[in-house]
Amino acid sequence: MEECIGISVTGVIGMDMDRQSFHEAFNKNKIDFIGCDAGSSDGGPYYLGASASMLSSYVIEKELEILLLKAREHNIPLLLGSATTGGNREQLKIQENQVRAIASKHNLHFRMALIDSELDPDFLKLKLAKGQIRPFEDGAHLPALTEKDIDNSNHIVAQIGAAPFVKALNDKAEVILAGRACDDAIFAAVPISKGYDLALSLHMGKILECAAASAEVHTEGIPGRSALLGKIRKDHFLVVPTNEGWASTVSSVASHDFFERINPVYQPNAEGMVDLSNTHYEQIDPRTVKISGTKIIEGHNTFKLEGTTPIGYRSICLGAIRNPNVIERIDTLITGARKRDEENFGDVEYILDIRKFGMDACLGELEPVKTLPHEVGILIDVVAPTQEIATAVCGLTRSNMTEGKFKGQKGHGGNMALPVVPFVIEMGLTYKYSVWHLMDIDNLCEGIKNTYYEV
Repeated sequence: MEECIGISVTGVIGMDMDRQSFHEAFNKNKIDFIGCDAGSSDGGPYYLGASASMLSSYVIEKELEILLLKAREHNIPLLLGSATTGGNREQLKIQENQVRAIASKHNLHFRMALIDSELDPDFLKLKLAKGQIRPFEDGAHLPALTEKDIDNSNHIVAQIGAAPFVKALNDKAEVILAGRACDDAIFAAVPISKGYDLALSLHMGKILECAAASAEVHTEGIPGRSALLGKIRKDHFLVVPTNEGWASTVSSVASHDFFERINPVYQPNAEGMVDLSNTHYEQIDPRTVKISGTKIIEGHNTFKLEGTTPIGYRSICLGAIRNPNVIERIDTLITGARKRDEENFGDVEYILDIRKFGMDACLGELEPVKTLPHEVGILIDVVAPTQEIATAVCGLTRSNMTEGKFKGQKGHGGNMALPVVPFVIEMGLTYKYSVWHLMDIDNLCEGIKNTYYEV
């Protein structure tokens, strides 16, 4: 095969896709596979811990229907990774049920692979005892893993590479649904299975992972979405957006190699270290970029592990302050509200966070801009052992923020506007990352289970 063409539809399924240019791409190209990421850790630990979707299930199912019908129409593989955001076993089952419902609706028949990347506690404890699980070297994440961390985690997943996808393809799977997976792997698997260069396949996967996020709009008034085509050949690959109002440029493609990478030159994958030190980017027409020269340093293979544990129940309150007199003394108001909480709830454990949007909500004490704004949004965020306690602390904090008194106060009608009723919103159980580590693996499918079904 002289080239293998893959299409990446959207950064994450359910995030919206340009349907017109997606369909038109099949009229203009012989596409060999459809790939789509179905999750991320961008939203934090909640979605993995709660087995919930970061995006609307309604939209996901609509887009999944389009992709599945197109894949079966053209008899090409459909690959999805990081099922239902976090990629745990329950979330993989949710994605499976969505696919089965669509297949039943349209009387589709195909061989489906489920790749379960949630790891069993006993397996992890064995790897831990062998010294094969370690913290990230930069020290910015969690300390050394313990058996207690494993026992306290409700889900621990491995971020797999391309190998389990390749195995499923070699086992004649036509639709592949995977648990937590490296974004690159979803799109690298088909080229690897067909014998294309490993480094180029993984690098193309990196550029395709977020669809046309690695491209740019070059025509005024063009909608803000596009799919992206990747065309891999013997010694290079090409990328071009399907929406003709968009363009891949050397700048847009090369800049995407910085995206989500500590080091854009040496990029770790389960299969090894992708080396971009001699990569060459070339604009071959106004909308297409050619990439060549990427190599791989093979050898040390790892999975990134992600695990969660519940930490309590969350309640929040949203408010807004526009009175300049209150904004000038906002820290005094917050300190007073915290003091009242300590006096009333000193016998229970809780975590209280009050963010001032418009002042320092993102950077906190590191915020360099000290100019007072004309309005400030307030988020009162409480986590406690029970929902009742979280709501009680949040409600009292809201009351004291709204009605609190301070020296020099000029208004008595309330310090804070409350745009949402009920004032306190109960968010339910919340989570933290208990596992965020690297695991050395003896083979690229270790601990991962592929299961096959005739749908």
